[in-house]
Amino acid sequence: MRTADSHGGPSRRPLTARKRALLVAGGAFLCLVAAPAEALAATVVTTPSASPVPSPSCLPTPCIEPPAAQLTLTQTADKTTAAVGDTVTYTITVGNTGSLPAAAVTVDDVLGGKAGFLVEDGTASTADTFVGAPVTTITRVVTGHYRWTYATVNTGDSDVVRFSAVIKAPGAVTTGPAMISLTSTASTPGVPAATATTTAPLAAPSGGGAVKGTAAGVPATGSGLDVALAGFLFLGGLALILLGILARRRDEVAN
Repeated sequence: MRTADSHGGPSRRPLTARKRALLVAGGAFLCLVAAPAEALAATVVTTPSASPVPSPSCLPTPCIEPPAAQLTLTQTADKTTAAVGDTVTYTITVGNTGSLPAAAVTVDDVLGGKAGFLVEDGTASTADTFVGAPVTTITRVVTGHYRWTYATVNTGDSDVVRFSAVIKAPGAVTTGPAMISLTSTASTPGVPAATATTTAPLAAPSGGGAVKGTAAGVPATGSGLDVALAGFLFLGGLALILLGILARRRDEVAN
C-alpha cells in the first residue's frame, strides 16, 4: 500500500547509503578514465649541473693548422619545383678555400628521387648540354651518374659544370612526394670530401588531381574522436557524483 507525504503526493523511497556510494564511485571512475595520463603522472625536472670553468692555466694552447687544401661544392637549379616535361638546369661549382692546391679532384653527380628524368647528355637523341669552365671530360658511369676530374683545383678557383635534365613521370606509384634530386660530391685523397644535394618536388599537372607517384591525401587520425569521448565520460562522471550528493542531502533533509 502506497502512502502519501505531507503534500499529498506519494512518498519517495530514499536512496540507501550503498546506492549513493555507488553513484559517487561510478562518477569518480568515469572522471579517472577520461583524465589524460599526462595529468596523472608526476613531473620531474632535473637541473643539469654547471660545467666547470677551466682556470687560465688549463686553457688549451691554440694550435696552428698545417697548410692544406679545403674543397667546397655548391649546387643551383633554375627551378624550385618541376612538372613532367620541364627541363631543369643544374650548375655545380667546385672551389678550394684552403692554402694549398688540390690535385686529382673527382666530382660525382648522381640523379635520383621518385620522379623520372632524362639527362641531355648527347645520347638517346638528346642534345649534349654539359658545359664546363674550365673544359673537362664528362664520363657517364651509369644512367643518372656522371663523373669528371680536375687535374688541379687551385686556391680561390671556382670550376663550374652545367647540364640539363628533362623531368619524366614516375615509373610506378610510390608513397610520399615525387621529386627529382641531384647529389654531388667532390673528393681527393687526403682532403675531406665536399657534398651537396638539391631536390625539386614534382608539381601537380595543370589539370588538377594527384600526380602519379604522390600521395593524394592523408587520412585524418582519431585524435578528435578520442577527445570527444573523454569529454563525454568526464561529464557523465561529474553528473553521477552530483546525483549521489543531491540524494544524500535530500535524505538528510527528509530525516
